[in-house]
Amino acid sequence: MTPVTQSFHTVSGQQMNILGKVDLVVQLGKECYDVNFVVGDIDSDGILGQDFLRQIVDHINYGKSCLVMGSDIVPLHTVCGSSQICRVEVRDTVKIPADSRMWVPVNIPLAEYIAPLCFVEPDPDVMAEKEVFPMSGIVETH
Repeated sequence: MTPVTQSFHTVSGQQMNILGKVDLVVQLGKECYDVNFVVGDIDSDGILGQDFLRQIVDHINYGKSCLVMGSDIVPLHTVCGSSQICRVEVRDTVKIPADSRMWVPVNIPLAEYIAPLCFVEPDPDVMAEKEVFPMSGIVETH
């Protein structure tokens, strides 16, 4: 890490404790990017700054909670204790008979960063692609 001479402030105006800066190669989707990170004493794993978003991201799809960068679509994960929306991934291939219902075991990426109970709702694109109709519901993340 190298020292940082400029000061940084939180959204509330308080000065942040900055430890330094470092250049790293970050992979998002299929691409790698050389990114200059400012290392601060914060509770989150990281924050993507406006400079990075303007330079790399074509647009942010808030409805589908993803970054669109060329042909890459990178899911967004809200990293805070109050997050109550989560993504789930089906653990294994499951065959569900037509006109039936079934509980399906899922993995919850980054579950340690989200609230103990979260709301899950179907993604219309996945529904069309996979020809399934998952139900909305509340899941216990831990």
